Amino acid sequence: MENIDTDRLPDLLAISEAAADLYLQKGYRFTYHDIADQTDLEVGEIIGIFPEKKQMISFYYRSLVLRYRLMVEEIDDFGEYLLAEKLSSFILSTFDMMEEKQAFVKATFKSTASGGGFSTTPFDEAVESLFREFIQEDHRVSASSTVLMNRYFYRFLRSQYIGLIRFWLNDDSEGKEMTMAFTDKFTSFIQELLYSAILDKGIDLVKFITHRGVISRHAPFLKKFTSTIEADSR
Repeated sequence: MENIDTDRLPDLLAISEAAADLYLQKGYRFTYHDIADQTDLEVGEIIGIFPEKKQMISFYYRSLVLRYRLMVEEIDDFGEYLLAEKLSSFILSTFDMMEEKQAFVKATFKSTASGGGFSTTPFDEAVESLFREFIQEDHRVSASSTVLMNRYFYRFLRSQYIGLIRFWLNDDSEGKEMTMAFTDKFTSFIQELLYSAILDKGIDLVKFITHRGVISRHAPFLKKFTSTIEADSR
């Protein structure tokens, strides 16, 4: 699971949760002894896991993805979910998790969670990896949409998700319904984009009408049309 020792995961989560609570009380002035007091771990163990206190804070965000992965492992038919359902499931689940520590997220998200632009954090990488799995394992994704599946596209998806979190943090609509609507439209758009077979059909059409024997004197407009396509493609 993303190069995390699953046997140590409970300790990692306990430390990051304690650090999040202590950060709101003391900022980075909290100590390793403070963490030890709130967990069942010794100071030496904690230092061995997180040599720097900032790592405890940043791990909270990476843990959102890890906790989500554990959740979906319990869903037998998750692999058959539509792409929009998977994306919505992840986005809304992380909103629910962050709701528990919204004050902490507001205080640290901008400076800690995401690198933004071409800089990445472990959280950024974990989100991109999850989105990549969602898409590459979905048999309904059209063949032609694979041209989109490069690092820039996954970076785009991640940046849109980060934008949704920022929107969520500032959404004062009742029940954050504006964020819910925004999430639904975004995930539906991505699904429509990647499931659409329009480009596939267009390519098949051009192959068909340019095939020897199809274009003839009985269909001069097709000859002109395909000649234009070939000229434009040069």
